[in-house]
Amino acid sequence: MQGPHTRVVAVRTSALALLVLASASSSCSSDKAPAHGGDLAPATLQHLELRPLQFSAAATDTAPTEVERLVPTGDRALWSGEGQRVFQAQVAVSPAESDLPGFVTNAEGLQAPALVVVNDAGEARRVKLAGQFDPQKFNRVTVRLAVPEEEELTVTCLSQGQTRAQSAAISVAGSPQPQLVVFDLASLRKLEAPLDELSIEGAGHASGMLVLEVSLSLSPLTSFLRPTSLAPALIGLSSANLDTRRGVGLFSNAPAEVIFEASQRHSLVFCYAVPEALRLPGSEARLVVKIESEVGASIERSLELASVRTAWKSAAIPLAELGPGTKRALFELHGAHSAIEACAISELRVFEPAAQPRTVVLITSDTHRGDHIGALGPDAPVRTPAIDSLAARGVLFSDAYAASNTTNPSHASLLTGVHVRDTRVLDNRSPLVDKAICLAEAFSAAGYHTMASVSVRHLLDDESGFGQGFDRMSGPVGPDRTARATTVECIEWLEELRDEPVFLWLHLFDAHSPYEPPAFSDRRYYTKRRDPFDSSKRLDYKGKFLPLYLRGLTDIDFPYAQYRAEIDALDHELGRVLRHPRLASAVVALTADHGESFGAHGIYWDHAGLHPDTLHIPLILSWPGGPLGARCDTPVRQMDLGRTLLSLAGEVNPEFAGSDLRAALAGTSTPRARFSIAKEGNAAAILSDGWFLNINLRDHQSTAMVNERQRHAIELYDLASDPQAAHDKSGTEAARAARLRSELIAWLAGSAPRSLSRAGQVSMEQGRRLAGLGYTGEGASDSAIGGDWFDEDCDCSRCGKF
Repeated sequence: MQGPHTRVVAVRTSALALLVLASASSSCSSDKAPAHGGDLAPATLQHLELRPLQFSAAATDTAPTEVERLVPTGDRALWSGEGQRVFQAQVAVSPAESDLPGFVTNAEGLQAPALVVVNDAGEARRVKLAGQFDPQKFNRVTVRLAVPEEEELTVTCLSQGQTRAQSAAISVAGSPQPQLVVFDLASLRKLEAPLDELSIEGAGHASGMLVLEVSLSLSPLTSFLRPTSLAPALIGLSSANLDTRRGVGLFSNAPAEVIFEASQRHSLVFCYAVPEALRLPGSEARLVVKIESEVGASIERSLELASVRTAWKSAAIPLAELGPGTKRALFELHGAHSAIEACAISELRVFEPAAQPRTVVLITSDTHRGDHIGALGPDAPVRTPAIDSLAARGVLFSDAYAASNTTNPSHASLLTGVHVRDTRVLDNRSPLVDKAICLAEAFSAAGYHTMASVSVRHLLDDESGFGQGFDRMSGPVGPDRTARATTVECIEWLEELRDEPVFLWLHLFDAHSPYEPPAFSDRRYYTKRRDPFDSSKRLDYKGKFLPLYLRGLTDIDFPYAQYRAEIDALDHELGRVLRHPRLASAVVALTADHGESFGAHGIYWDHAGLHPDTLHIPLILSWPGGPLGARCDTPVRQMDLGRTLLSLAGEVNPEFAGSDLRAALAGTSTPRARFSIAKEGNAAAILSDGWFLNINLRDHQSTAMVNERQRHAIELYDLASDPQAAHDKSGTEAARAARLRSELIAWLAGSAPRSLSRAGQVSMEQGRRLAGLGYTGEGASDSAIGGDWFDEDCDCSRCGKF
């Protein structure tokens, strides 16, 4: 029996789907006979969802109340600013700003008053509003502003020059058009004394800031902490702790319940914490959980919240005393405080411990070239014993290509099985829409505890939409973090959840620029007896721009040497995870999102172009009962890895796209062209039968490129004789170039009519906040229109040749 207030999904008990390899394959080889492992022991895990005990406005209300709108003219607040130049001006706006006080239509068009602050990039600036502000009457500040370049903004609340509360920093895309940015200030409810200043502060990345309006609103607590009337979502505890977990909020005026089936061998497990902004001074609140069986037996636990600061705490309640059958768990928050108390309940589940629970691990190493794996042979340019050990107990796919040369687009294809052409995730700022079917969702539906530990900020859910289906997702507070921090966290998680089936995504960022390896591998590959920053030498570099971290460089070989040392270092850290006992019987995959260029094709220390050095990536796969030390040279796509992991785990899930890579091992895969699309849709490429052709879809030149790329220009390479793609044959192989070009253009024309990326430039969380405040037209659309990639009727001189 399943209760009305819970969605219960049990893991399937079928054995892993194992491939029986043919002993002789023309494309794959293995010099080790036995295969390892066997079937994993079945385990059950049910994901549960709390629901309101009964309908109440307190449990469902998320509607805000607008308190006050402040504009640069005619307000009680005194506007000022700090910067090289501060002035008020009438600025051009769109009809969307027609409700602003002071909005006018004149000979110059539509205009509204704004305060403008101009500064040199690199120096902080702020817009200040002086006045009397009651902290009990607002907890959100919405700013209508424009910044010419990407900027990081915060709102600070002050009294007598002292900071009383500050929002989390929000990254805002540069745009000449005004945009709405919502800043949460839930911690204001802790204050009683009035504030005398609000400050909108920019970190200094942009050269200026223009503010049209500041709106103050009061939102109920349920808008800061997911109410039980809605499906669980990832919850963070503070801006200094980005260990987010899927859950809901529990409030002292709104108890919640869950009804579920369980045997006496199961335990009810969950995590709980009080987000920093919602913690009340002197609170003595307790979380009380009472579980009742259908025959009247019960268990009650009281958990103290005062000692739980900004970290999640786990609770496990064995159900042996209650016997088998239907159970009801009641969650209540008890406290003596006059204000409403709140806490977060996350990862609510029931599971039966298993001696050898199912484990699936996906490792992505950012910016990791496909030819930089020690297992490829003695001539490999790096030493990667940990990664090599994974290859020794599995399969190394030597010819794997990514769908894009950029982190988020490539990961989006990996996590959905859908090509960049159809996701339209073209940069690191376009999140997936909620309707995308993601790998973690598939594993969650199959009864796995799903976790992601990433090492760069823009892969977190707020900026990527990749959190869909993950029970927990953690990442850096700053832009990125080291492999050491990420791997330590993953090991802690594996220990914590040792009895549960787990799907873990581990992402490392160390190989990405700036190439700054730790001391134990620093300059390992730089064997020249000279200072690479010797000012008496000249740098042999034809580019226009030199990255700041390479300022003063005089030896062009130094960055590549450090890149190799970075890979050695991340391998060292990764070894601790790969040696964990649980991974001995796990399905484990390692791959990358893209590679890196070090001067080839006029691209330095970046992955800006579409060539083998940026698209060829490592791919290693190991599973119980699979081959040992095999190498497969059959061409494969990185984006098929997700489908393969599900198949290896025995999960059919026909909704998830992609092909099973094991077909390449068995020699049963159908040869097909592989396609890639560059960042921002700048270029596209096709690799077919050993021939690689790329075409520029628009004029473009990144700072990493020596020369500008011309629209509709092509390059053609024979990778069989020229694996580094050093000799363009588009001039001597005109017929082949025409055929591949036509095939690529036809493939581009077959794109889906609607994308899986969000339209607009706001983050996922900003979109939700704006929608909650009633701004339904501010970049909150579900998906972007597809549109054409290539104008087939183009009559430019480059297209005229074909």
